[in-house]
Amino acid sequence: MNLVFNEISVSQSAVDQHTVNVALDTFMSVYVELQRQSSNISRSVIVPFDINFLQIAPNYTVAQWRNSRIDKDVKMCFLGFCEHMHIEKPSVEDFLCYTSREDQGEGVQLAIEINAPLLSFSFQDYWRSPQISCQICESLSGNITSEKLLNFSTNDNLAENGEWIKSQSKKVLQEIRTSEQLLSRLSEVYPSLEFIENALKQITHDLKPRMIPNVTQKLSELEAYFFNWDGGEFRMDAFPKRTISPESNQTLERFKDEHSFLYNGRKTLVSLHMRYTNETGIPGRIYFYPDHDTKKCAIFSLITKLPTVNDPKFKGC
Repeated sequence: MNLVFNEISVSQSAVDQHTVNVALDTFMSVYVELQRQSSNISRSVIVPFDINFLQIAPNYTVAQWRNSRIDKDVKMCFLGFCEHMHIEKPSVEDFLCYTSREDQGEGVQLAIEINAPLLSFSFQDYWRSPQISCQICESLSGNITSEKLLNFSTNDNLAENGEWIKSQSKKVLQEIRTSEQLLSRLSEVYPSLEFIENALKQITHDLKPRMIPNVTQKLSELEAYFFNWDGGEFRMDAFPKRTISPESNQTLERFKDEHSFLYNGRKTLVSLHMRYTNETGIPGRIYFYPDHDTKKCAIFSLITKLPTVNDPKFKGC
C-alpha cells in the first residue's frame, strides 16, 4: 500500500523556522511510524513532483529546510524518503475531486483515484483531521458523490486510524500461506531482518504451512522493533515478558557448536531467541543477533529449538 503526498497541506502564511522544523519533524515521524506499525505500508510515497521544490511556506522551499541546521536523524530520514519517492501525475479525464472546503490538489485527486491514504503536513488545522471529506464530480454525467480519504499528518492520526493500520498488517500476513510466498516477500515484509543461509534453508525445506502464521507474526514483532533501531543497546523489555531471553552460560558452553552459525565470514555464537508455539503445542524458537554495525537483525534459525542443558536432545517442531 502506497501513501500519497498531499502537496496542498502547506502553510498559507509566513512561519518561523521553529514552526517549520516542528511540522517537518512530525511529518517524518508519522511517515516512519506508519511503516513500523504495518509492513504492508510501502516506503515509497507517491508524489506529484519532487517534494524538494515545494514551497512549504511563502518564499520557503523544502530544499531550504533540508539544507538548514536541522536534526541529523531527521535529515537522514528525509533523504531516505526522497530516495523512495515515486513521481506520478493523476488523471483528470474521468472526474475531478474537491475537498469539503473546495481545495483541489494533485495529491488528493490521485489518492481518490487509487484509493490510497494521504500523507500531509500539519501546518493547518484542516489537514490535522484523520479523514478528509471530498466531493467527486464525474466528467461525463456531472454526478457528484462523496468520499472520505484517510489522512495522516499527526501522531494522533495514527491512533485515530489505528484500525486501518492493523488491517494492513493482517492483510499482508494473511497473504503469506506457503514457504514459497514467504521467501518471495522476505525483503519486502521484513526489510530490517537479514536471513542467513540456515534460516533460508529452513523456510524452504522445513517450514510447514501450519507453522507459518506464528512464525510470520513473531518475525513481524522483530521487524517492528528493528525498523527504528539505532544500533545501540538491544532492549528485551521492549517486548512482552518471557517473549525473548538469552541462553544460559551452561547451555552455550556445552552446546557451543549447535548455537554457532557462520555470519559475515566468521562464526557467531547466538544466544538470544524468541519463543513461539505451533498449533500442535510444540515449542519453536527464532534465534537472532542484533548487528550493531548494520543496524539490522540477523535471523539464524526459526524452526527448531536448539539443544539446551534441560533439553539436550530436543529435535524441534
